[in-house]
Amino acid sequence: MHSRIFQISNKPLAADEFIDEFSLIEDATVEACSDYIGDVNTSEAGYQEDFQDFVSCFSAFISKVDFPGRKITLVPEEQRRILVKEWLRDSAEKIKSLTEKGIDDGLLHYKVTNLTQRYHDVSYLFYSGYSGYVMQSGEFAHELVNLPDEIYVGSIIDYHF
Repeated sequence: MHSRIFQISNKPLAADEFIDEFSLIEDATVEACSDYIGDVNTSEAGYQEDFQDFVSCFSAFISKVDFPGRKITLVPEEQRRILVKEWLRDSAEKIKSLTEKGIDDGLLHYKVTNLTQRYHDVSYLFYSGYSGYVMQSGEFAHELVNLPDEIYVGSIIDYHF
């Protein structure tokens, strides 16, 4: 399946600061989660669609979006902290309720696996200039708590997993 790697920064990025497919070749997360890394999405329409996917994925954490400036204003830090706790609690409760029924059933096993992967979601990856490495969605949600109130999206890179 194809998905995206989003570059996140605490400041607007100049063109020479954008990552590309060659920037991530030796990253352990990318190596473990992908078959290959594709090109950077350079078309305006394609970039806008991918940017909107990012916004949809983390909409609860976002209070304002400035697409032309590639800037996202996050909800206050305390609210982000509460959202991450709720997300983790909700996932844990769903997994617990499913596993209490037993996981012999193939469909039940599939549901538990999907809920577990929701936390370690590999469909989207995030390259943070703060950490200098690529994170999966669950780790990035934790990172969102500590990010400044305004973040910027740089490159969006296609990859296959």
